[in-house]
Amino acid sequence: MLIEADARRFISDAIEIEKELLSMEIREKAKGRIVIESPDYKKKRGELAIIMGQINSVANSEGKGRDDLKIKIFEAAEGILRRISPD
Repeated sequence: MLIEADARRFISDAIEIEKELLSMEIREKAKGRIVIESPDYKKKRGELAIIMGQINSVANSEGKGRDDLKIKIFEAAEGILRRISPD
């Protein structure tokens, strides 16, 4: 049970941070602000990126998971997506 709880911890943490990010997005949008510019929002996204790396590292059974990728990799991917996405 301890191993299961430990493994689930990363997922639970990621879900909680994602809920906080969504709440920030809703609040800032209601105020007519751009949430991406918020320092708190950037900090939370960084925390989520770290947890996603930990999940990747732990979940890879062959030891090839990476936990060294930080928020910059996600920001770069978002930038590419914005350039190629019709929406």
